[in-house]
Amino acid sequence: MIRLAFCLDSLDIGGTELNAVRTLEALDRSRFAPLLLHFRDGPLLERCRRAAIPTLRLPLRSLAKPSALITAGRLVRILRSHRIEVFHAQDVYSDILGVPCARVARVPLVVASRRWHESTPRPVHRIASRLGFRLADVVTVNSASTAATMLAEMRLPPERVVVVSNFVSEAAFEQLSPSSIAEWRARLGLPTDRLVIGCVARLVPVKHHDMLLRGFAAMRQATACHLALAGDGPLRAPLEAAAAELGIAGRVSFLGHVESDRNLNQLFDIVALSSRHEGFPNALVEAMAAARPVIATAVPGNVDAVEAGRTGLLVPDSDPTALAAALDDLVANAGLRETLGMQGKARALERYRQDAVIGALSDLYVSRLGAKRQRP
Repeated sequence: MIRLAFCLDSLDIGGTELNAVRTLEALDRSRFAPLLLHFRDGPLLERCRRAAIPTLRLPLRSLAKPSALITAGRLVRILRSHRIEVFHAQDVYSDILGVPCARVARVPLVVASRRWHESTPRPVHRIASRLGFRLADVVTVNSASTAATMLAEMRLPPERVVVVSNFVSEAAFEQLSPSSIAEWRARLGLPTDRLVIGCVARLVPVKHHDMLLRGFAAMRQATACHLALAGDGPLRAPLEAAAAELGIAGRVSFLGHVESDRNLNQLFDIVALSSRHEGFPNALVEAMAAARPVIATAVPGNVDAVEAGRTGLLVPDSDPTALAAALDDLVANAGLRETLGMQGKARALERYRQDAVIGALSDLYVSRLGAKRQRP
């Protein structure tokens, strides 16, 4: 059995964090003994407990403070005492602090991650992340776009950069009955007599919900539709104010964080994502698994998930007029909605289902660890 440690910056609800927890839930416990290390608590801690994933918190407020050295020392001791064989950093701080610590602790296989396309905003973090990437045996990325960026920026050997895409569980493909969808919509205050355009994403700047609001307001057929925004974040109040200014507040629902073991995208007729950039969007893959047609901005990450014209529609970034036109096209054409939805589901079944991705990741750990052990 391989002793495996994941390291996360936090247990907040976000794409990186959810993907890491889902991965640990799905890994074969007869092959891997997992440990989740994290620098900050969050709502996902309870989910880890329910899944019997051992967790340890190492408080880290800033990499620039002397206390970071204390945290680093604790991390080295933990890795040694647990005799960790594979260490997998999942985010910026864990790449920067965790990877060097794993090297000091003499962990046999050290894996870093880059799950974002754009460079980190702070120059010091960009420089420190590059050190982490160079010290790692392997860097996993979640899309071909991010892999290309890594190879161009870091000039690492191609065999050290491996694409491991995000995935969805088998439950994400299960179809709710029409009566269940109607019941869920009623519970959330969503109409049952209009098409619902949905978006599942944190209310943060990178998701660019303002573009989605403006595109929805500009639709010719907006009165026949309702917009549902699932997710929470610091921009909720400004976005609610923007909806009021655009005169669409009565046709927009801010659902907040919706706790459910069901694929929330099944409640929607169309799914839209107007992000400025993505590493790889869980929201779009989950929408495709639900057989829902998707519209997304043509930015890195989104273009890896959506095959334009076949599994969804792509529109230029920061172009609400183009978004409105694409939404109008889907609203007016039920056949197109069904075709895109079914082709999207087929793509998700082929590329993004849990068993395939977890199997590939497990094989990566086993093969690279075996190769390291065979070296003199």
